[in-house]
Amino acid sequence: MDTTPARTAPEALARLHTALRDAGVRLPSVRLDPVSAAQDERFALIDLGRCNFVVASRLADALAGRPGPEETGEASAADELRERVRLLNRGGLATGRVPDMNTGPASRHSRMGDPVES
Repeated sequence: MDTTPARTAPEALARLHTALRDAGVRLPSVRLDPVSAAQDERFALIDLGRCNFVVASRLADALAGRPGPEETGEASAADELRERVRLLNRGGLATGRVPDMNTGPASRHSRMGDPVES
């Protein structure tokens, strides 16, 4: 990994994309802000965009140097949601085979994203 500071905003953006990818984090909205980059590249901003709580958790784990769910073998909230959608698509709702979304990693957060008190 190159430890010298990036010389340009596009170079910094490319390094950020690489580091996020290597950490298993996908932020699809990351981009060079066109308004700030149009004036003077020295003041160009990199827009990190928005993400859901699953991606935010992965990003926090990556920044803290902790293994993510894939590395620890835990099922992620995204995995649970994919399974729920699969069952719904196969008619699982009619048969009552839809997994309870009030258990697992996603259940630790309220609708607003705050940890739920136990």
